[in-house]
Amino acid sequence: MVVQNSQLAGLLLAGTFFIAFLGLTIWQRIKYPKRKGQKSDPIAEAEVYMAYGQDKQAIELLKKAQRENPNRMDIGEKLDELSKQP
Repeated sequence: MVVQNSQLAGLLLAGTFFIAFLGLTIWQRIKYPKRKGQKSDPIAEAEVYMAYGQDKQAIELLKKAQRENPNRMDIGEKLDELSKQP
C-alpha cells in the first residue's frame, strides 16, 4: 500500500488532534474533579469510550442513561448516531 504525502499529513494531523483532545480531557478531570453526589455526563463518558474504539461500551452506557433519564433527548440522539455508524 502506497501512502501519498497528503494522506500521511492528514493522518499525522488527525493523530495530533486526537492526542491533544485526550490530554485536554485528562487535564480537565484533574483540574475539575467530580464532587460527591455530582453525576457525570453520560454523553461525555460515551465519547471517551468511542475515542478508544469501544463503541459497544458506549452504547451500553447510553442505553442505561436513557432508561434513567427518559426526558433527555440528547442521549437518545447520541445513541441513534452511534448505532448508525458502521
